[in-house]
Amino acid sequence: MCKWEWIEISGADFKLKAPNTSKQYFTMAGDTIKMWHNDDNATIIETGPSDGVEEAMGWRIIPEDSRFPTDDPILAVCEVTDAGFNLPSNTANNDCTAAFQAAIDFASQAGGGTVFIPEGRYRVDGPLVLKKGIMLQGRWNPPSATNYQDRIGTVILLENNQMGPDESVIQGGATIKDLTFWHPEQNPAQGITRIHGF
Repeated sequence: MCKWEWIEISGADFKLKAPNTSKQYFTMAGDTIKMWHNDDNATIIETGPSDGVEEAMGWRIIPEDSRFPTDDPILAVCEVTDAGFNLPSNTANNDCTAAFQAAIDFASQAGGGTVFIPEGRYRVDGPLVLKKGIMLQGRWNPPSATNYQDRIGTVILLENNQMGPDESVIQGGATIKDLTFWHPEQNPAQGITRIHGF
């Protein structure tokens, strides 16, 4: 089995090399992937036409955002905004549950990984099943206000008062990271005593 080491990550570009050698490595920049046999000789791996083709869902490095610092680059198998998941317009007012579940199911079928939720507000009436090996990750910074409209990052709006805590499931090995959960009718002074459905 051939193993590769991460040696450079910058935005959406990355570089991999074989252990114990500095002459054989892969680089990817934009739509071009190159396999380097040495520093002066590269083989370009065709990635297909860039025009007239719908963007494919698949592994990608999420560009860094200085407003939301992270310890590690975000490597995602998909984003909830990918066309195949049919995320509704006006996500703060329209239920996004079906799109979220479709993204989770896609990542699960791909063997697991991170489902990225970009900055924004997303209404989720639920229920959801966060499957084994899936990380649901967004953008987050410590809040500085008591009203969710003043918060930045990825905000999940729990709209359905009747969504019972037993209806949504987080399976073993699943993770939630860098998300703000907010019930529009909650009283900030009372804090959050229970997140229904999660």
